[in-house]
Amino acid sequence: MKKRAVTIVTFAQSVFLNLKLFFQNGLLSYSSACSFDLIFSVVPVLLMTILIAVRFLHASPELLTSIYSAIPELQKYFDPRSVISAFQTPKKFSTLEFLLLFFIVWMARRLFASVFAAMRNIFHDQQQRRALFNQILAFVFEFIFVSIIVSFLFAYMSIKTILKLPFFERFPQLDFIYDSILNGKFLTSLFNLFIFIVVVLMYKIGSGTKPKFRLCLLSGFVCTVSFWIFRTILHSFINISRYNLIYGVLGNVIVLLLDIFFFFVFFMFFAQYIFVCQFFDELLLGELYLLPKKEDSTFSEKLKRTLFIRPDFLLANQIALTYLAPGEKLYKEGDQNTFAYYILKGCIKLDRSEYEDTLFYYRGDFFGELNCILVKPRSSTATAITDTTLVKIRGKNFRFLVKSNQQVTQKVLKELSEYLTKLKKHSL
Repeated sequence: MKKRAVTIVTFAQSVFLNLKLFFQNGLLSYSSACSFDLIFSVVPVLLMTILIAVRFLHASPELLTSIYSAIPELQKYFDPRSVISAFQTPKKFSTLEFLLLFFIVWMARRLFASVFAAMRNIFHDQQQRRALFNQILAFVFEFIFVSIIVSFLFAYMSIKTILKLPFFERFPQLDFIYDSILNGKFLTSLFNLFIFIVVVLMYKIGSGTKPKFRLCLLSGFVCTVSFWIFRTILHSFINISRYNLIYGVLGNVIVLLLDIFFFFVFFMFFAQYIFVCQFFDELLLGELYLLPKKEDSTFSEKLKRTLFIRPDFLLANQIALTYLAPGEKLYKEGDQNTFAYYILKGCIKLDRSEYEDTLFYYRGDFFGELNCILVKPRSSTATAITDTTLVKIRGKNFRFLVKSNQQVTQKVLKELSEYLTKLKKHSL
């Protein structure tokens, strides 16, 4: 029977790694920064939307009639004839409009620039993209975002105007379009769909590590559903209508800020989970190497040891496993063996002639890693004491792990320092 790479143990390990990296990368601070920049970008985005809408109206002044039909209250403040006449006057794109648009776009880019900065912090060592390309992507996403808003507004107003025409009023069967689709739950669903699409695109393009589209779809879906559940629960407990005008406005602002902040918390959390899924093997090896010793463990370290001591994800890859019978040698002194080993089961005896001592390694222990770093022949002999199962790690993979994981680097340097100190003492 083929072992499954994804088990409950593997899932629990991935969640632990995700939570650890989420706080280690300071993603709560990035969520706050993105929330602030979203609020900061609202006014420039609105101005940009208005500028684009004005250019649309200059190109098609007849749309103004639709707007006045959809919002009759505007006639009290703006004379329809004067406004339509002004937009019917041909107008070229002026230098002032160009400068205004440039500075508005530059101010509005803060939101997507912050999001890409957060994504770069999540995928830091793995992201091969240059910072300039991230800036270009921020402008592209901003343009797409504003274009979708403008297109939706014009489509919404146009459909409402068409349905209000006398011809369509003869068909009461079409009232459901106005009552059910253009109002209420449909718009909420459309908003959630828009969030889902933007989140998936940000995960796929913003990561810079080319994650699988299926993984981005799943993460985007869970992120959107989590945010929807959070908003539903939050708004079911808070009834702003019970308060007076001042407290009602302040309450709405606070709830809006909470919504925005927790949206980015969910966004960052599942972006970090994409990273964990993409590079789970390297992250798991790092945790195995950092696994605390059984005799030296505190309560929290024992829990961590219990969680990670069985790496089901590596067990599913039979190629990386080595099986030894009692008395069988893994390698001898002088062998050109540059693998590191993790003990899944059993016991290994290490005879070190250069120190004239013997070491024993048990389940959950790493050994042989210094030869991966120094790339030198073995200076000891490894023998299995009992039936033993080992995970074999290639030298280049372990060196990459040392390069990418700061905690692993610190432990390797400590081991290397102790090795060189002992070597110096025995050479005197």
